Amino acid sequence: MKPPFGSSTKEVYAALSLSAMAPWEQPDVTLLRNALRGQNLTLLGASLQNALERPAMELKPELIDYKRFLAGSGALGASMSGSGAALYAVFGAEERDKALACIAAGQQQFPEAAFFLCRPVSTEEVSASTV
Repeated sequence: MKPPFGSSTKEVYAALSLSAMAPWEQPDVTLLRNALRGQNLTLLGASLQNALERPAMELKPELIDYKRFLAGSGALGASMSGSGAALYAVFGAEERDKALACIAAGQQQFPEAAFFLCRPVSTEEVSASTV
């Protein structure tokens, strides 16, 4: 989901205060790694964290509504990409219909935003790519 506005990476990083983050707000790389290695999408969704979300949302409070929408869409998890403003939700491969319903509902609720349906790319696909 790409909102109709961007985030300034410089401003987001300037607003970031790692010392002010509670332990549960700090990304758990081990949890994420275990989720990926075990191909556990439920754990992956639960472990999605981005330390830049709080400062980005403080600078652009509209992001909160977008994140709440994605988190409440039935996705396994939702987070912001990098310093924003793009956000994403994770659905299992068997949940394509749920992902498409999320996109349709999002287009109704946020007509100014762009929505995309993406899928993971395997190492083999990357290796075979001519890009």
